[in-house]
Amino acid sequence: LALSIERDELGIVAGLQDRATQAFAAPVLVDGDDVRVLRPARPLHFVVAWRPEAEGDSGHYHRTVVVDRAAMAELAPIARDAAAAFERGDADALAALMDASARTRQRAAPLSDAHEQLADAARRAGFRANSAGSGGAIVAVAEGDAERMDAPFVRVTIS
Repeated sequence: LALSIERDELGIVAGLQDRATQAFAAPVLVDGDDVRVLRPARPLHFVVAWRPEAEGDSGHYHRTVVVDRAAMAELAPIARDAAAAFERGDADALAALMDASARTRQRAAPLSDAHEQLADAARRAGFRANSAGSGGAIVAVAEGDAERMDAPFVRVTIS
């Protein structure tokens, strides 16, 4: 319902992914029309960072971005592997796949320079971050010592 209202009534270019996460209030894998709720075998710790100047209207972004279809096709197997790593609770494998996804997404549909600078800052801090979308936020799984997460990052635990 939310997707149809955004797309049909408001004219926002949108997909199922965000709506599925909201509907299940949990991490999900959206694979075509299949939606699978993901539960980790052990707690995973994440950090979230954002830059207000990197935020943007996702509808505008999706209407104006030129998509590299070949790079976009590379994302599905990365997402499936990341979902499996998430379910195993394998933070190191998940981090590597999140980084691969972020780099592939940047080739497929580049985000703003401010957004990419945020991801680069997270990489310099030792995180392998992925974009949360076109809204100016990134998320990274904490590998190894989760206690190293400090300001300016926000800690989130999923168990």
